[in-house]
Amino acid sequence: MQRLAERQRDFAAALLNPKLPAPPGLVGPDKRPSPKRFSIYRNNVVAGLTETLKDAFPAVRRIVGADFFRAMARAYVVREPPRTPILLDYGAGFPDFIGQFEPAASLPYLADVAHIERAWTEAYHAPEASPLDPAAFTAIEPSQLPEIRLLLHPSVRVVRSQFPALTIWQMNIGDGVPAPVDLAAGGEDVLVVRPVADVEVRSVPGGSLEFILALAGGMSVLAALTAAISVDPGFDLSTNLSGLMHAGALVGYTFAREEKITKIGEAVMTAVRALVNVTSVEHAIEDIAEWLSRVALAVAPPLLRVALAVPFFKSGLTKWDGFLSLSPAAVFLFEDEFKLHIFGQAYEFPLPTAVAFFDGVAEIVLPVLLVIGLATRFSALGLLIMTGVIQLVVPEGWANFHLPWAALAVATIALGAGTLSLDHLIDMLRRPRIAQGGT
Repeated sequence: MQRLAERQRDFAAALLNPKLPAPPGLVGPDKRPSPKRFSIYRNNVVAGLTETLKDAFPAVRRIVGADFFRAMARAYVVREPPRTPILLDYGAGFPDFIGQFEPAASLPYLADVAHIERAWTEAYHAPEASPLDPAAFTAIEPSQLPEIRLLLHPSVRVVRSQFPALTIWQMNIGDGVPAPVDLAAGGEDVLVVRPVADVEVRSVPGGSLEFILALAGGMSVLAALTAAISVDPGFDLSTNLSGLMHAGALVGYTFAREEKITKIGEAVMTAVRALVNVTSVEHAIEDIAEWLSRVALAVAPPLLRVALAVPFFKSGLTKWDGFLSLSPAAVFLFEDEFKLHIFGQAYEFPLPTAVAFFDGVAEIVLPVLLVIGLATRFSALGLLIMTGVIQLVVPEGWANFHLPWAALAVATIALGAGTLSLDHLIDMLRRPRIAQGGT
């Protein structure tokens, strides 16, 4: 018998290689091997990852065309499966893959365009920070300038290209219009940053990339200036600092001496906190606990609703090929694969096509109602009933899926929609009318 790690390795290999058969020991709800079921799952995985890449690299897709991009993305998916369950992280290696993808060799700038798009994605999802007010520099003494260290916005990313990659990218996003580009005209260094809400992508002059990278490495302005001048003797510090300020790429500054003092201060404060009166700590803990309780009562209902809605809504999306048009795979599952396991016997679904249709509708409508908080308890009850039916179809899934879903549904029924919901808003609108009727 294979060990768990070996079974998982074989499953992952077969999942991304259609030439391999379904892993041995993999059976359907009827306890029999089901290669068709595995093929559907395999196709959904590859299609989902390809769709993720398409959304993350729209300019690359527009440049090469949908068919070429789909083939290139599929090759990447097979070679580089996800390393984490967070799809946001997927595709980080796609630009380097494009640079080595032989069929794309005729487009030497394509990998750099992909690097810009990946930098855009990372900047968009980077932590928030407030850009530095230019007036803050007026408080700096001239003697302190050699020691100053500028702090970059967490979203700052830079890309260097020996081609006009930024110009090409701008032509292939949104309403951009592709036009002839002279690839021998010279490269472009690119700064990507999201100072507030929108990601900004702009070209920076020679030496700026080295200057920014030096600042990101914790160097002082003087050391970063030296690094920039070594690449471009004509590097203008004033112009580049002004450009970074206007781009919102700077969030603060510090000094080498201040860093040492800060560490000493933190050690002192730690010692002082250890001497705080125990009674004061107890009162503080009680206040914090009460505050946490109030926050949890406000936040828990919407979190429960969303957590319950997401798996059903994602399942519902796979059952439709268009508006009220069931996918063949959904009909196939209810006709040939799904069975009701009751008291040790397997029974087929009555009217499987109709059941598949109503299941698909419920998996879209009920999660939407839950998320917006409308008819919340009835929607949760509907999904609880569906969970019970799913348990009869896949009895072995009770621990990993069905029990958590049922717990979420019961908790939602018990707590209700909460204050962040349409149910609460409707209830607030009804109260004045009820009060007027009573008087």
